[in-house]
Amino acid sequence: MAIQKPKVTRKESRLNYAEFMEEDGIGFWTRPELPEVPFDNDDQYYMAKNEDRIDSISRAKLQNDRKWWILAHVNSLNLLPNELNPSLKLRIPFYRTIWDVFDK
Repeated sequence: MAIQKPKVTRKESRLNYAEFMEEDGIGFWTRPELPEVPFDNDDQYYMAKNEDRIDSISRAKLQNDRKWWILAHVNSLNLLPNELNPSLKLRIPFYRTIWDVFDK
């Protein structure tokens, strides 16, 4: 029996850039193929602290904690939101650049 593909309901979901696959009766999402985010003179940089999580930085800098994966992507991080290393310098893309790449 074929597994029904789950519906991605949030526009800000990284799963919009992935493919749902089925193999041996098990459904899974492929790794998202995310577009490149160009550098902008208005990008900011943030030095992570001990108590920081990438989702809380996303909430503070991008006004949306669900876009943590954008920060992970532009900083070449493969992590979960609670695995952020202190003293890591993070690039925070300019909001207009994020809009142009992801939110059109």
